[in-house]
Amino acid sequence: MFVIDRLLKRVTGEQRRYSTLLWSLLVLFLAYPVIQRLGLTRFWSLLFVAELLLAVYAVSEGKKSLMIAFVLVTPAILGELSFFLFETQGTHWFSVISVTVFLAYVSFVVYKTSVFDSGRITTDRVAGAISVYFLLGLLWSMVYGMIAAVDPGSFTGIETFSLEKPGAQQGFIYFSFVTLTTLGYGDMAPVSSTARTLAWIEAVFGQLYLAVTIARLVSLEVTHNTRPPARD
Repeated sequence: MFVIDRLLKRVTGEQRRYSTLLWSLLVLFLAYPVIQRLGLTRFWSLLFVAELLLAVYAVSEGKKSLMIAFVLVTPAILGELSFFLFETQGTHWFSVISVTVFLAYVSFVVYKTSVFDSGRITTDRVAGAISVYFLLGLLWSMVYGMIAAVDPGSFTGIETFSLEKPGAQQGFIYFSFVTLTTLGYGDMAPVSSTARTLAWIEAVFGQLYLAVTIARLVSLEVTHNTRPPARD
């Protein structure tokens, strides 16, 4: 991880951990329709494993955070690979829970360092803030999927849901981002009290995230630009 970081810094002149994370998330989301069209939805698991590794790279600034990330992501990767190679369904629940915990950790670390650390705002830090927004949508979709697996009647507008089905999470990724951005198309809707509660919390959280993040980034940039130059 540190070797990749040094290579990117030598080429670009600055660290690009968060920019790499952002572009990889966009590729992950945009690749699924193509893979589905080709009838290769099972291979989306491999792209997701690659995304998890890039997320580890995004939080690899220190050895402590890197170690924690590896501990959290290892069971998730093993579960995804086991499902891809052997279609082992027994470990998939464990993998989904591990992914959820790992994404929560990555979101916290990236948001803390990109938005709340002092210093000048760079394009990479802005990319980090955007990446967390995407990670939150993905994180909430994992939770929705677990709720639907436990209580199949929690959502309308979706076929019988199973965590073990390749690409099954895509419907909830769509629903999560529609909720996070408060678009509310209405083609999918929460029905159970648990699903409804999580949906409105996500909608409120999405608006608060944008307000707080933009205010913080603007404040840091204004503070940096109005600071008097250092004397010789």
